[in-house]
Amino acid sequence: MESRFDSKKNLVYKARCRGSLCVLKWFRREEAADREFALLDRAHGLGLRVPRPLDLWPGRAILMEFIPGENLCDLINEEPSLQIGLRLAEWYAGFHKAFPSDDGVLLKGDSILRNFVWRGGSPWGVDFEESRPGKPAEDIGEIICSILTTDPMFTWEKLSLSRLLIDHYQRLAPLEGVEDALAWALRETARRRREPSLLARACLVEKMGLEGLAEDPS
Repeated sequence: MESRFDSKKNLVYKARCRGSLCVLKWFRREEAADREFALLDRAHGLGLRVPRPLDLWPGRAILMEFIPGENLCDLINEEPSLQIGLRLAEWYAGFHKAFPSDDGVLLKGDSILRNFVWRGGSPWGVDFEESRPGKPAEDIGEIICSILTTDPMFTWEKLSLSRLLIDHYQRLAPLEGVEDALAWALRETARRRREPSLLARACLVEKMGLEGLAEDPS
């Protein structure tokens, strides 16, 4: 083992396997390892930008490719370029189209910036343990909430990036209810962080849409 990644849910390590860097993920929930390995195997086979799964210990752990690059949370907080919004929209549209379900699509789940690595001008998704069926707007609302609520919060640049992400996704695939999903994600973030000011932001989204976030909620 070379180092341990910060993870509240599981034990995740950077390791070296046959001379190459890889990631070893030990799961606290038994069924989660098998489900994530199967999802990664199918997604990688379809050419989606996800780690290549290497080995499975059923019910316990998976070994996967290590994706080098910059964590997308750090990158956006330093320089929220519009290109990131375009590439994220394309990543989500491609993932959702690849996994249709009776309830809509298979969601990535836990759609936060820290679950993406920026490599070679594109985002690579990691951590699919919370993946589940749902509507595309749930993933999009959650990732926009993550963009807007990391420091610095609710900047003009991040609002512009978020609007571009929505508009570009809608050119690629159907998207309905994203502002409701964003308001829900803001409320959940307010509850988790115990940050009441985010509740006011959620109300603005419900009343005025994404553009309402340009207003001062105080």
